[in-house]
Amino acid sequence: MRRPRGMRVVIALLTALLLGACAGATADTTAPSTAPSTVTPVTAQPGSTTLPDPEAPIAEPAKPPAVTGPFFYDHADLNIMESYPIQVSVTVFGATPTPCDTPGWRIEQAADEIRVEMYTIPLNDPATSCVAALEDVSVTVPLGSFTEGAFDVYVDGDLVGSFEA
Repeated sequence: MRRPRGMRVVIALLTALLLGACAGATADTTAPSTAPSTVTPVTAQPGSTTLPDPEAPIAEPAKPPAVTGPFFYDHADLNIMESYPIQVSVTVFGATPTPCDTPGWRIEQAADEIRVEMYTIPLNDPATSCVAALEDVSVTVPLGSFTEGAFDVYVDGDLVGSFEA
């Protein structure tokens, strides 16, 4: 029995879509920029419980994995814990391109601002297939402990809030 021509086209398009679903991640080929000496980049991964010390210098800037994907940022909440020194985190809400991707982040702290850049780490297991469907996620990113100063906090370029230690 022969399938109608239109059905073959639909099957071919669906097959191409499924095959390309997990192939959307691209290698980051940009060279790392030379940041001013006042910027302290920190890369943190989910599950990390250590808070970066804003006053501790980092010998080599941490950088995200070589292959990253987009994180679809929705909004974020600034969390300030009542302690001394105060501890600050930001809870980021958004979506990953597939349920197989894991959110990651990079933190840059300058004199009066903290910038969080979100990205996703794709699953690197070719034996596992993953459907391209947005997966809603929330992740809490620890920003550190602060004894003095006033800071504006940005996530993916949007001002989330400010705090003073």
